[in-house]
Amino acid sequence: YSSMSKISKEQIINKIKELKVKYKENIIIGLGVLTTGMEKNEKILSLENLERDLQICKDLDVNEVIIYRLGGLNKEYLKIIKKFT
Repeated sequence: YSSMSKISKEQIINKIKELKVKYKENIIIGLGVLTTGMEKNEKILSLENLERDLQICKDLDVNEVIIYRLGGLNKEYLKIIKKFT
């Protein structure tokens, strides 16, 4: 997840390209969480990173992504997600 570590756009692109070579179209990319869990220590996916990550996935023809902990879903996140659906 880009929310869990300092990962650059280029690193994300390169990793997805690598996965697509290995698994073809059979990949699903997990983007991160929108709220914390029981331990309250997860870093939440920012609006900016969500939009960046969804754009990368769209540009690289990733057909499916997963966003975890939808309890944090709000109007701002929905606005970004709707751009890509």
